[in-house]
Amino acid sequence: MEANKNAPKVDYEFQDICLQMEEYFGKKKLIWALPHRVGYTNALMRYALKECQQRKIKNLGYFVAIIRNKIK
Repeated sequence: MEANKNAPKVDYEFQDICLQMEEYFGKKKLIWALPHRVGYTNALMRYALKECQQRKIKNLGYFVAIIRNKIK
């Protein structure tokens, strides 16, 4: 099978998460900085994105608040 040539190349899981976040929240510079913050794991970011999608909230601040509450 041939890979989709239009799909962006992803080497790490955090890149995939960030691309999904860009698709949902829109292109924001903060998105690509989040995986480098202390405590922001791939699993936690996926959880927060899923919560935002289920609640239909497209506010990146809400996404960050979900993670901060989980880290505490």
